[in-house]
Amino acid sequence: MDSLFQAGKYLSWGVISISFTNLLIIVLMVVVFVLALLLPFPHAHAEPPGSVTSEEPPEKGLLP
Repeated sequence: MDSLFQAGKYLSWGVISISFTNLLIIVLMVVVFVLALLLPFPHAHAEPPGSVTSEEPPEKGLLP
């Protein structure tokens, strides 16, 4: 039970001092952000109603 109340481990660079726990959380947040940018968004396989596909010809009278 005494280990709960011990001071955390800190990393210091000159005037900057950060705990290892906070540094780990920041690194994990950056990794999740980069993964969110790189991974593709899920998309539906069905096309929305009213969309024109390359298989069906356009309706006459819509274009001049």
